[in-house]
Amino acid sequence: LREGLFALEGDTASNILEQIARLQKLAKEKPLTDIERLARTWLAAAPTDPARARCLSLVAANRDDLQSLLEHGRRWLLEHPEKRLDGNGGSPLPALRSHFFEFLPEGGREPRLLHELSAGEVYSVVLTTGGGLYRYRLRDRVEVTGHLGEAPLLRFVGKEEGIVDRFGEKLGEAHVRSALAAALQGEALEAAFTMVAFEEGESAYALFIEAAAPEETLRRVGASLEEGLRGNFHYRYCRDLGQLGPLRVFPIQGEGMSDFLAACQARGQRPSEVKPVALHGTPGWSRVFAGRFLGPESRV
Repeated sequence: LREGLFALEGDTASNILEQIARLQKLAKEKPLTDIERLARTWLAAAPTDPARARCLSLVAANRDDLQSLLEHGRRWLLEHPEKRLDGNGGSPLPALRSHFFEFLPEGGREPRLLHELSAGEVYSVVLTTGGGLYRYRLRDRVEVTGHLGEAPLLRFVGKEEGIVDRFGEKLGEAHVRSALAAALQGEALEAAFTMVAFEEGESAYALFIEAAAPEETLRRVGASLEEGLRGNFHYRYCRDLGQLGPLRVFPIQGEGMSDFLAACQARGQRPSEVKPVALHGTPGWSRVFAGRFLGPESRV
């Protein structure tokens, strides 16, 4: 996918508006020039100068894209000469015409497109490009800080952590922690240790739990957790296809945290590096903890 990068610099809004007019004129004078060559021509005509106080940077996929961006910038600067172009304290606009974006809401709900994003919500970004990159999960988390017209303004808030993805289910630490907390709260149960991890022998996720509670209570916690996990569109899809089995429940007989710490240190982690997690990416924990899976009736 060919694109052109254009930098328009100046010390004031008036300077930038003059540069916009120059670039609009140049684009009209060279109608047959491709976007990359036009960008090189502009760079030769208006070399970058780090001493300038302001810079408007544009990435355009084609000439129509460039003219649209320039017109948007011109209108904004005329209306708000002292503000940043995005108008929202540093939340940039996405490259609307350069790539195809999908946004995964926290909690694993169905993907959203740009026009479906809501202000105040946080999403993870999935990117498809014209060069052949298909539905690549960037593991970037962005917050929608507002809208400029109908276009969302995005602010980077950090990288995703604790993603486990065996069959495309894309379970995340934050979602599992939230679903597990709700399941325990629903039974008014306090657990000394809890952790969810994939079990290869079961081809399913398992809840490892140390709690003073009867089996029936633990089954209800497992059922509630499974329901919470199914709120993740990708997990639900894998379950419906049969790629994943139903959640299993493994009551721990002994001290779960001590066994967890010992196993992590045996795998080479320093004690200071070991932190309790709601979702662990390594399978095989049924061989670490003392106990057993509840019977088939515990499947949900």
